[in-house]
Amino acid sequence: MMTKWKLLRKWRRKLMASTKNLLKNWQLMSAITLYCVFSLHDTAYLEIFSLWAVSSRKYRGLSFTSQEVGTVLAISGFGVLVYQLLIYPFLAKYAGLVKPFRSAAVLSILLLATYPFMANLYGVELKVLINIASLLKNMFAATITIACNILQNTAVAQEQRGVANGISVTLMSIFKAVAPAAAGIMFSWAQKNITGLFIPGKHIAHITHANCTCPDSFAFDLNGNKYSLHP
Repeated sequence: MMTKWKLLRKWRRKLMASTKNLLKNWQLMSAITLYCVFSLHDTAYLEIFSLWAVSSRKYRGLSFTSQEVGTVLAISGFGVLVYQLLIYPFLAKYAGLVKPFRSAAVLSILLLATYPFMANLYGVELKVLINIASLLKNMFAATITIACNILQNTAVAQEQRGVANGISVTLMSIFKAVAPAAAGIMFSWAQKNITGLFIPGKHIAHITHANCTCPDSFAFDLNGNKYSLHP
């Protein structure tokens, strides 16, 4: 019985030492930081997009029905499936992880900045453009998420990946838990200040949301890792 207790204590000490070493691993922590910030951004986007799409034109929404919003999301989901299975593997093979990662982060900011102006469109033109925008946004999200997960796993030794992914998922879950409330508050405030003099609410919601992607476009030194974020 005492032998088992000693083995358990020894195993716990090794686990704590391993966790402390991982927290000091800059390669891992920078990748986890990007992953958490983007998870906050992506969850907030999913919350705001549906609310914005069904909002009245009075509040600079699109006046979509629930069925129309579902159709847009279904088309985006199918497009992302095709992208992940057929396009991204070749993109990662020939361009690496970092270039698509950076490009997706920057293009996400530019794409979200165009959303407020879609409220000026109607009919087929609106439906075509919102489907294209939603598909592109979700493709960019898939690119960033995959890159973050690979960077996390290549930053540590194989025997440490379980602990590293546990830390990553725990922190990511905290950010995802905060995102819906933060997104709802921001969207509500934006609709109440739709005619504000300094950056009207119709713009501030999307601009603030887009800024959450900015850290994903920053360069981090991964200390010689083959997936270094420096060119």
